[in-house]
Amino acid sequence: MQGSIFAVVRIRGRAGIKKDISDTLKMLRLNSVNSCVLCEPNPSIMGMVKKVKDYVTSVSYTHLTLPTNREV
Repeated sequence: MQGSIFAVVRIRGRAGIKKDISDTLKMLRLNSVNSCVLCEPNPSIMGMVKKVKDYVTSVSYTHLTLPTNREV
């Protein structure tokens, strides 16, 4: 798979978070501080990341080659 992906890392804890922000972090599978997920930049994911921007940081990677099931 070639293309652009980005890593999203949760950098803040859960104290004082509104329920909708907490739900969005769960949908992104960012359940604890310092957890990381790799995402493809589609409009729904980008909207969720924008919503939780105060709780996460992200890094974009372009032309990153990930192994396929056949290569593993």
